[in-house]
Amino acid sequence: WVSRDAMLYGCLMTACNATMCWNWSLDLMCRADVEGVCDTMMRNIAVAACERSGVWVVASRLLTSGCERREETDVVAHNSAIGSCWNSNPCFWQLALALLKRMPERPLIPD
Repeated sequence: WVSRDAMLYGCLMTACNATMCWNWSLDLMCRADVEGVCDTMMRNIAVAACERSGVWVVASRLLTSGCERREETDVVAHNSAIGSCWNSNPCFWQLALALLKRMPERPLIPD
């Protein structure tokens, strides 16, 4: 079950990503978090925004903060975070590898 607020935020974030307004998408996720409606889907959308914009630091923080709160993170979010490392600079392959190695701790199976 998804609340109407969560669905609205998710739709708005997806629209922001589609129009390359990645910062707005991240801002919407922060607002949803403050309102207590942030969920795994929104986190995935936000990490995907980071992947497209090459902001690996933010993508990594989103994953870390979700894990610290015991929120579910999934393969989609991890794949996007790994992609953000590559998109920001191919020299960050070691960071991408570190994220990949952390997946079984969640427990997630890399694909």
